[in-house]
Amino acid sequence: MILLLGATGLWICHHLYSFLAVTQPKKAEILVVEGWIPSYNLRLALEEFQQGSYQQIILTSILLPPTFEMHSRGGLLFDLTKNQEQPPRKINTITVQAYSTAVEEVFAHFSLMVNDSMVGEATTRATPASYAFDLKDFPDSVEQITIRFNNNERKNTEDRNLYIQWMQVDDSLLEVRSPYVRYDRGKIDGRQVDRTDLFSQAEVAREELKALGFPDSLMVVVNAPDVQYNRTYTSALAVRKWMQNRYSVPPSFNIFTESVHARRTWLLYRKAFEEPVSIGIVASPSTNFHQENWWKVREGRFFVAEQLLKYIYAKCLFFPT
Repeated sequence: MILLLGATGLWICHHLYSFLAVTQPKKAEILVVEGWIPSYNLRLALEEFQQGSYQQIILTSILLPPTFEMHSRGGLLFDLTKNQEQPPRKINTITVQAYSTAVEEVFAHFSLMVNDSMVGEATTRATPASYAFDLKDFPDSVEQITIRFNNNERKNTEDRNLYIQWMQVDDSLLEVRSPYVRYDRGKIDGRQVDRTDLFSQAEVAREELKALGFPDSLMVVVNAPDVQYNRTYTSALAVRKWMQNRYSVPPSFNIFTESVHARRTWLLYRKAFEEPVSIGIVASPSTNFHQENWWKVREGRFFVAEQLLKYIYAKCLFFPT
């Protein structure tokens, strides 16, 4: 009996993953790629494009909030030498608006670096607050300001991240998402530098594919509004609107996404497109667990259970208006 139950459990585990991570591509010239998928999966999306008869990639995701998330140790660098509106000069006060998440009730701590000198530090809290730093005695013209995140940590289900909403120098507001701001992760040595002036994960994905040599002319970014719920459906509506503006009849296309997210994505795209459109789906492997033993890994159990519940909701309870 125990062996039978064990065998049944293994059969369910294997087929549950296969059910959710469905792959049923159609013959199509357009590959729609969910822009949030990890870099490894983006490479697989590129392989899918090259092996198929596709002519174009559509990268889609919701817009990122104006707040910038620092998810690892490192520094958010404001380079005033490249900012013509805010060139290097003597500054009296710097104010940072920030908040954070906590691990074991310890919130994010940051230090403020001006040029190469630390001028102050602060521990944030769960709600946004302003942290002011006096620079009246700082002798030099300010060329670079760095917000240095010092105590990033992830433990069990808790993840300590630092969120920067804006910086003010004297009476001038500096936007966080700007060509003059970079996120230098890790040791702040220029090796892992992210742009902040990309306004969606789809735009980030486009830059990654360009770095891999994929032609920018074959890519289109379709950004959807920043919403808290029904993000996949909102992205599908944005893709539908984009196609309606360019085609009298929307063409057939395949959607490329990550593993067990696939069946729900496929369902929601078919709900979003009222027209009779041929829509296929391609599920890539997960970067955090394998199909053969996903139930042995915490990330696998959580992701599969989450996607199963969300699929049931989308199938049975979600009725778009």
